[in-house]
Amino acid sequence: MIATGWRQPGSTFKVFTYAGLVERLTNEVLAADPQLEAIEEIAAKVLERCTVLDAPVFVPLGRGRGVKKIENFHSRSEPEYRGDIPCQIALGESRNTAAMRAGARAGIKNVIDLTYRLGMPRDPKHPLQPYPTTAIGASEVNPLSMASTAAFLNGGFRVTPRFANDVCHDGKSLLYTDDEGRAKDCDVKGENRPAPERLMHPAVSAAMIELLKSPLDIGPTGTASAVRSGVIPGMDPLSDAIGRLKPDERKKRTLAFPFDKAGEIAGKTGTATNADGKTSDVWLLLFLPGPPEHPENGIVLGFWMGKDSKDHPLGNRGATGGPGFAESGARNWVHSAATVLAFLQKERGFLRPGYKFQPIMRGEVPKTFDVKEPKQSPRDITPMATVGAAIEASEEPANPRAYRAGRSGARLPPG
Repeated sequence: MIATGWRQPGSTFKVFTYAGLVERLTNEVLAADPQLEAIEEIAAKVLERCTVLDAPVFVPLGRGRGVKKIENFHSRSEPEYRGDIPCQIALGESRNTAAMRAGARAGIKNVIDLTYRLGMPRDPKHPLQPYPTTAIGASEVNPLSMASTAAFLNGGFRVTPRFANDVCHDGKSLLYTDDEGRAKDCDVKGENRPAPERLMHPAVSAAMIELLKSPLDIGPTGTASAVRSGVIPGMDPLSDAIGRLKPDERKKRTLAFPFDKAGEIAGKTGTATNADGKTSDVWLLLFLPGPPEHPENGIVLGFWMGKDSKDHPLGNRGATGGPGFAESGARNWVHSAATVLAFLQKERGFLRPGYKFQPIMRGEVPKTFDVKEPKQSPRDITPMATVGAAIEASEEPANPRAYRAGRSGARLPPG
């Protein structure tokens, strides 16, 4: 399912939507006078221009069926609409009406082109539809390919698909040869990876880093802010049971990753619902920077849950807040993901004080960036790498070269 299935991404697709807007604003800044030189200056100017209107949106349903009102998913203590707001707030609170306008301003076809450029497979049965609601996740995506969003954090380079570093026999590679055609030594560590292909201007990546930190860092209204403030693994964060715990037990069981102890984290939640408002899919994307000496070793974590069909909801709770507060990406995944983060912090050296995103830079800062078609058709790109060791072939194949081939529903809560 994760590798070949297709599901509605809900608000996680807003990552692509806002990236489309950021790319358009970046081109405007690059074309303006005076020309800015530093990536940080360009990104700051882009973020200054990146504001959206959070106000009611109505979408025609076609064929005389009237219009549909796009609604924001919000708690009773929050306003349904905020008016003109920075993109950091719009994405951090995952406001649907703001994202609809961001998609319109970017051009929904440009958003779709960007999504394919990053590596979303082109599937004729599951095309990204050029409709306004695609901006908030109404089209279907491949779950594993959502990890291609890592390009927004690494400086704008393609994340090369790789399920294994090499295929080997008797210590020699069956995939890689030297200049004289002799088999190279088995590449257990993945050192023979091709140079990454740039997919966007580095200023787009720099601005997107700031946007994607907002769901965790804008405060309690951020959809993933509980990663910072703390959750109890295995307990529904909205359950009354948490309040019944004794303070000492609650403190002991809580996992939290505040900035001063865990460094920078970026992420996005997502929830897709059926026409009756019941949740069908819940998502969480998290991005962790590598250590300061090796920023390229950062990782992206993708969490998805759903049943075999979108018609089968995850639960019967409603989608309007209060006692029937809906299943959502934040509600279902943040407390579970905290366990994974704790492991990565303790056993793998991630989430340490001072860790921050450092976009990879290669060569001089480009004055412009011309979007080019990928060297490979997106249909031919395996969705996303799962880094592993080398595969040892049990016997040498007859032909070693063979190895070289290689909602739209009622409302879409933010998570």
